[in-house]
Amino acid sequence: MRIHRITPAVPAGAPALRASMRAVREIIGDKPVLAHNIGFDRAVLQTSCRTVGLPIPQNDFRCTMKLSMAALGLPKPRLHLVAEHLGLSGYEKHDACADALTAARIALAIARQGGATSIRGLYKNLGIA
Repeated sequence: MRIHRITPAVPAGAPALRASMRAVREIIGDKPVLAHNIGFDRAVLQTSCRTVGLPIPQNDFRCTMKLSMAALGLPKPRLHLVAEHLGLSGYEKHDACADALTAARIALAIARQGGATSIRGLYKNLGIA
C-alpha cells in the first residue's frame, strides 16, 4: 500500500476479474501490446484470462526494456532511468498509468531517433526479434 497506493478501498466496487479481462481483451484486440518488462504484464494478462476461462491473448508482445537496452545501451534500463535519459518528464514511479504512458513515450522517442514507423519496424531495425 505504501509503494503503489493501492488500499482495500481501491478495488472495492470494481468490476469482477472476468468483466475486467473482457474489457482489456476488447481494448487490445489483436494489436501489439507494449510495456516495460513485458514478461510480467504478459504473464498477468495470460494468467488472468486463463483463470476466468477466456482465450489467452496471442498478441505481439513488445518490451521497451529490451528496446532500451538495444537502442540506448544503458547499463540499468529501469523505466525511470530510461525516461530520464530520453528527457521524458512527468514520470511518477509505482503508478500503473504513468508506467504505461512512459513505456509508450519511450518507444515513440526511440522510433523517432531511428526513423521507424511501426512497432515491428522499430524492433526489426534494431535486430530485436
